Amino acid sequence: MSAGLTIARPIDEVFEYVADYRHVPEVMEGVRSWRPLGRQARGKGARYRVELDAAHLTLNAVLRITAWEPPRAIAWTAESAPVKNEGKWHFSPGQDGTDVELAVAYDPPGGIFGDFVARGVERLLEGRIRNALEGMKRAIERAA
Repeated sequence: MSAGLTIARPIDEVFEYVADYRHVPEVMEGVRSWRPLGRQARGKGARYRVELDAAHLTLNAVLRITAWEPPRAIAWTAESAPVKNEGKWHFSPGQDGTDVELAVAYDPPGGIFGDFVARGVERLLEGRIRNALEGMKRAIERAA
C-alpha cells in the first residue's frame, strides 16, 4: 500500500525532516518510541528499536535502513517484528514543492488468523500512513 502528497518545501528540507528519526513519534500515531540501536543514527545500515501501540498492546520491532539516497529515498526492512514489513520513502521535485510517497508492504502470518490480522493491519496502517503524511506536511510547512 502507498500514499503520497506534495509538501510546499524544497526536496532537501523534506528529506532531512524524514531522515531525523526523532520526528517519527511526532507524526506517526501509535509510535511510542523510535531510537537508534548503536551509534549509527543515519544512513544505510542504521538500526532502530521501535515500540508501537496497537489495540491496547505494545509491539516491539527492530528496523534496519536498507537504502539511503539523499535527497531521493529512504527504505527500511524489519529485522524482527510481530508482522514482517518493509517500506520506502520516495521524494521528487514537484511543481509546488516536493512530491512525497510512502510505500509499505507487510507479510502477515499465514492461515485464517493471518487473514484476520491482515485485514486489521491494513486498515490501521492505511489510516496511520495518511495521518502521518498530513502531520509531517503540517510540521514542515509550519516550520518554514
